[in-house]
This record gives sequence, structure tokens and C-alpha cells, in this order.
Amino acid sequence: MTSTATTTRSPIRVLSIGFLVLMVAMVGYALLSAPTSHASVHQDQEFYWLLTEPDQDNPMAIWDFPLVRSQGIQDCREMDFGETPMQALYHLDRRHGGPYMFEDANGISSAATVIYCPWHGSWPDMPGGPQERTESRPVNPLPVYPPLMWSPGGGPASGV
Repeated sequence: MTSTATTTRSPIRVLSIGFLVLMVAMVGYALLSAPTSHASVHQDQEFYWLLTEPDQDNPMAIWDFPLVRSQGIQDCREMDFGETPMQALYHLDRRHGGPYMFEDANGISSAATVIYCPWHGSWPDMPGGPQERTESRPVNPLPVYPPLMWSPGGGPASGV
């Protein structure tokens, strides 16, 4: 007795494999096309310098740089989700329940926009711009922000 095994693929199985391949391709494209903030030591140093530069009207004294940096990135994330720059700034402003006086909150928000999320600036060639203080521009896909790369104390990046 000889048996000839024939295998045929069901249309459902072919469609499910095709759907899986399509989903993997879409996720890969979304990850590769997301705006990134390109982590570097220089980036964190620039953010710190913009906040503490002595020649400005209101230089900050920063005691916990990783905290201030994370608040700046949170400000960027709020704009990524569609809040206006002023709404994101209000989360840092003491008059609206935040931890900082308006000048410091504005400094953190402005420095974070310049360094970590320039696409929320007023440059017309950026994906989220131009953006006025009253305009909401969500970013899709959401950007990937870098980990802390530098701390002003000269110690490890964790701030310890």
C-alpha cells in the first residue's frame, strides 16, 4: 500500500499568515518612522545649560537634574498627546498646581521643546509644527525619548 500525502493550505490559514506578516511590517514601519530625540551626553548638557546660563534673566539653580529633565520630557509627552504648549506648561506652573513659579516652568518647557522635542517648535518643516501657543498637534506615532545620559555632578547618569 502506498499512500500519497497531499497537503493543501486552507484559505483561512493563508490569510492569517498574510495578516501576521502585514502587522509585523506595520509595527516595524511605525517604530522606524517615529521621531526620536537621539540620545547623547551633549543633549542633556545643553538642556542643563539652557536652564542655568547665568546671562539670562532667570537662571535656575537645579538640585535634582534627573527630576527636572524628566519633567521637561513629560512636558514634551503632553504635547505629543495633543495638549497645547500652554496646557503642558500649566502642569509645571505653581498657579495651576505645578511645582514651579511661572518663570522656571516656562524655562523648563522652552528648553525641553528646543532640546528634546523640537518638532513642537514653530519650525514649519517639522512634523508637529508650526505650532502656536493655542494650537494642538498630536504626534503619531509617538516619539521615543532617550534615557538620561549625563548628570551635572560628574557621577553616573542615574544622578547617584
